[in-house]
Amino acid sequence: MIQQQRFIVIPNYRLWNTIQLTPIKSNIKAFLIISGIFYMIWGIIAFGLEIGIITSAYLTYYRGIWAGVFLIGGGISITTNAYFRPTWIDVNLSVVHSNVRLLKEYIGEKVHLMAVVKGNGYGHGMLEIAEASISASATWLGVASLDEALAIRSKISYDIPILVLGYVAPQYITLARQFRITVTGISLEWLQEAARIAQQPFDFHLKIDTGLNRLGLTTIDEVQAVMKMVSLNPNLNCTRVFTHFSTSEDIQNTSYFRQQLASFHTFLNVIPDRTNKIIHCATSGATLYQPQKPFFDMVRLGNALMGPPNETLKYLLPMQLQNALSLHSILDLVKQLNPGAKVGYGSEYTATQHQWIGTIPMGYADGCHQQFRATNVLVDGKRVPIIGRISMDQLMVALPRKYPTGTRVTFIGQQDSETILADEIAQKANQSRLEVLTKLHLRFNQIDSQGTKYLAKTLETNKTLTTLYLGINKLGPQGVEYLSNTLLKNQAITTIELENNHIGDQGIKYLEYALRHNHTLTTLDLSLNDIGVQGAQDAANILLKNKRLTIFMLNYNHIGIHGTQSIAAALMKNDTLCTLQLGHNQIMDQGAHYIAAALKKNRTLTRLYLEGNDIGTEGAQQLANALRQNQTLIEIHLGMNSIGSEGAKQFANALLTNKTLSGLFLERCTIGLQGLQFFSEVLRENQTLTTLDFSNNGITDRGVGFLINLLAENRVLTTLILKSNCISIQGAKHLINAIIKNKTLMTLDLSNNKIATGGNERFIEIFQTHLEMKIIF
Repeated sequence: MIQQQRFIVIPNYRLWNTIQLTPIKSNIKAFLIISGIFYMIWGIIAFGLEIGIITSAYLTYYRGIWAGVFLIGGGISITTNAYFRPTWIDVNLSVVHSNVRLLKEYIGEKVHLMAVVKGNGYGHGMLEIAEASISASATWLGVASLDEALAIRSKISYDIPILVLGYVAPQYITLARQFRITVTGISLEWLQEAARIAQQPFDFHLKIDTGLNRLGLTTIDEVQAVMKMVSLNPNLNCTRVFTHFSTSEDIQNTSYFRQQLASFHTFLNVIPDRTNKIIHCATSGATLYQPQKPFFDMVRLGNALMGPPNETLKYLLPMQLQNALSLHSILDLVKQLNPGAKVGYGSEYTATQHQWIGTIPMGYADGCHQQFRATNVLVDGKRVPIIGRISMDQLMVALPRKYPTGTRVTFIGQQDSETILADEIAQKANQSRLEVLTKLHLRFNQIDSQGTKYLAKTLETNKTLTTLYLGINKLGPQGVEYLSNTLLKNQAITTIELENNHIGDQGIKYLEYALRHNHTLTTLDLSLNDIGVQGAQDAANILLKNKRLTIFMLNYNHIGIHGTQSIAAALMKNDTLCTLQLGHNQIMDQGAHYIAAALKKNRTLTRLYLEGNDIGTEGAQQLANALRQNQTLIEIHLGMNSIGSEGAKQFANALLTNKTLSGLFLERCTIGLQGLQFFSEVLRENQTLTTLDFSNNGITDRGVGFLINLLAENRVLTTLILKSNCISIQGAKHLINAIIKNKTLMTLDLSNNKIATGGNERFIEIFQTHLEMKIIF
């Protein structure tokens, strides 16, 4: 799992937020510089708009030429996209990736996972969620319309199968076939018309209506008629059969669900060659909440990709899914009302005393409808109510005191210890969670390569901006070239985050040249950028020639074994890098061997991330041997690698001689009971390890016994993470009894285990006796 859990913007880069995060408010000179930049850009915009009005007939054909001109200005005057409006959605793609991986592990290797990304990815960004799901082992994508399918095909360079779950007019079958898009056979009449029109074979999934009464065939006779058509017409290629449940999240009354499932089995019995077809019917609810587990050959998951489908049923989840989305804005004006003052259209709210209120640039045009008045928002970690009628673009909130303008407001998400979930808003607004999320349509856009050209030009002389967030955009290699030229002149920027910009090997080559001469950049994030072996060579050159970089993130690329070899060779000579992230790069055991050799010589690296790299026992042994010699590394992250119990033994033994490692993260590493035993014996003597992550390793109550032995003698460990295991309330009680005697452990994470709610009294007791301890369950 990626440890750099910064929220990243979907689907745009917020120029406003970038500038807002820089320390310019108290610097008049800096303020004037930024103001000058704004006016310069606005001049470009105004010119572009004027020419655009005159030559609008040509913009359709020469859009690329004018992309830079309309990049910022188009959102203000031409389209519904805006850059300077400080209201934004944050989506953490690493959370989506982790959720998909957990779901895939749950359904099993032989079951396909279709990531359903319709409705703009349930409000999270269709293309971004699709890419994150594919990278986490989704084997199909599901959408609602042919338009959505074509958008994915044109923007994502994957040959992944796509199913249109909704209606496609038969006349568009040829278009769907051309782009390798599978359609749904929704009725006998539809298939008859499609068979008449089709000139070439096309794939379709046959939809069976078992009780939802939407699309699909409803009788056995219809299904048999379709099967006869398929046998006689070579252009009809029925590859899969599916249905859809209407009450899959109803765990109190499952009779209708069971009735639909039984009906589906009846239909399947009349389908010939069933073994040659993929059968699917389970959506998020049926997959996670129904005991029958009707997985068949594929499950269709949409809502669950982005978090728990239903917060009230979260305790039933077989894994710990995290919410990926949060929604924020700012207080753009704060004022004090006198008693009797009216607020909003219709004067529906009246102040009864002197009262502070704040205005927020968020309204019903953004999906925040009048029903939201029943909810709160978060300001300074406190819940405050929405007052008055919500306008198209703005709303007002009551404040307990005066806050400075620019103070962050959270509609969905967390501030300090307070959290507002989409489910809470949905309940108070009398809507479903999906209605709330899919109705969010903030006025956003993305920066492309030409837009980067103008941004880069302004940054050449800027002396105050130090952090540049450009993640989830469309810079590509050319955009990075413009940015790289800026780095040759700008000596103020210290952090650049470019994750998911498709910069490729050519893009990192531009950066490599710039960083030979740049002396300020310390943090560079190039995750999710299609960087391959050649790009890894340029990454290695950066490590060899740049003497300032301390944090380098290369997660979710295609570096592979040979690319890792280049980076490892550079690490042997580098004396500045402190953090290296190489998660999900298919480095495997041989790549781990190269990294291990580098660790024996490198003297500066303190944090190493190698999650999800197909590292097995052999690779684990190499890394463990390196830890016996390395005396600088303080954290190593090896989650989602199958190191097994033997690999766990090697790392445990390494801790006998290693004197610096304080964090070991082994989530989903199949260490087993024996591996846990190795660690329990060794950690009685270890004096440095403070954080240990054994999440999702199948630890049962029997394994708790080893942990109790560990805690009985260890006086160093402060954080123990055991989430997503198989520990019951009895095992948790035994563990807590041991913790009462242990005076050093401060955080215990038992979330998503088999701990029933009836065990809460015991957790309350531990708080009473060990008040400073934090338990998560």
